[in-house]
Amino acid sequence: MDSIVLLKTPKKDTIQLIKGNFKTYSDNLALSTKKGFCISRFGLNQALYFLEGEGKLVTRETIEKMAPLKTSYQIKSPEIYKTHYIMAVETAIKQMQENGTSLKKVVLANTKSIIKQINAFSLFLKLTEKYPDAFVYLTQIDENQIWIGASPELLLETEEDQKYRTVSLAGTLTHASQTWTQKEQEEQAMVTDYIIQQLEKGQYQVQTDGPNEIENGHLRHLQTSLYIKAKDTNIIELAQLLHPTPAINGIPKQEAFDYIGEMEKDKREFYSGIIGLVQPEKSILHVNLRCARIAQNGITLFAGAGITSKSNPEKEWTETQNKMKIIESLL
Repeated sequence: MDSIVLLKTPKKDTIQLIKGNFKTYSDNLALSTKKGFCISRFGLNQALYFLEGEGKLVTRETIEKMAPLKTSYQIKSPEIYKTHYIMAVETAIKQMQENGTSLKKVVLANTKSIIKQINAFSLFLKLTEKYPDAFVYLTQIDENQIWIGASPELLLETEEDQKYRTVSLAGTLTHASQTWTQKEQEEQAMVTDYIIQQLEKGQYQVQTDGPNEIENGHLRHLQTSLYIKAKDTNIIELAQLLHPTPAINGIPKQEAFDYIGEMEKDKREFYSGIIGLVQPEKSILHVNLRCARIAQNGITLFAGAGITSKSNPEKEWTETQNKMKIIESLL
C-alpha cells in the first residue's frame, strides 16, 4: 500500500505532503543524498523507516477533504497504569540512592488508551494551529499504524558552514506558579553534559547557549542549544551518535535502556524515536514526543518523565498525564 506523510516544520505556516512507500535503512550514508521523511522506533542503533520524495505543498482545505485513513490495528482497553508506574519510579529512585549504583537518571514512559472515533486529519490540523513552534506530523506507515505528534524537542538541524544545532531539553513544570528547583536544574545539566561528552568522543567542536526556559502549550521546559562544527559528517550519522539522549532514555545509556525494557509496561514503538525531514540542503530531525498511535477504535497516547534520585513519584506520574494533554485536549 502507498503511505503518506503530512508535516509542518517549526515556525513555518506551510504544510507538506509526501506519498510513496517506506523503506528501511541501516546504512545512514545511503540517505545522505536523498530527500524525504524518516521515522524510527525507540532503541539503540535502530534502522530508519524512510519515505523518499519531494514534499508537495498542500492547503488546509485540501487536507480537510482527504478520505479518512484506515487501519486494522486494535488498541488495548482504556487503562491508566498508575500503580505500576508509581512502583517503577519508586524502584528507580531506590536504586539511584544506593551506594555504588551507576544509574543516575532514567526516563519512564506511560501510555493511555482512549476508545473514540478519531479524524486523524482534523487532529493534525488542530495540532498545527495550537503548536506553531513544534514539528507536527502525521503518517500512515502501513495498514496497521497511524502515528501523529507535535514534538517540541529538536534532535538536530543543519546550519550554515558545516554546522549543526541540537538541544538539551530536560526539566518540566506544569503550572505557571511553579518555580525551577534543583531537581530540574540537575536533570537539565545531566542531559547537556552527556551530549557534550558524546560529541567530544567524536572530536566535534561544541558551543552552548543556555539553559533557557521555553513554553510548549501549558508546559514549561529548560532548554540548552548546542552548536556543532562537523566536517564530512551527515546528519543521520550524527543523530545516531546522540540518540537516544538522556532526555528520553537516561544515564548511563545502556543501564537506563535495560531498566526501561524491564520496567515499562508497554512497548514504546515509535514514541521517542527519530522523526524528521531529510534534504541535502536543509534537514531537521526531532525526537518523537507528544505523540500518539491512532487505531480503528481509538487512540493511544505516550508520554514520559525523567526520574532522578530527587524525584517525587506522584509528581512524575502527574507530569506524564499533563504531557498527554497536548493531544488529549484536542480530541
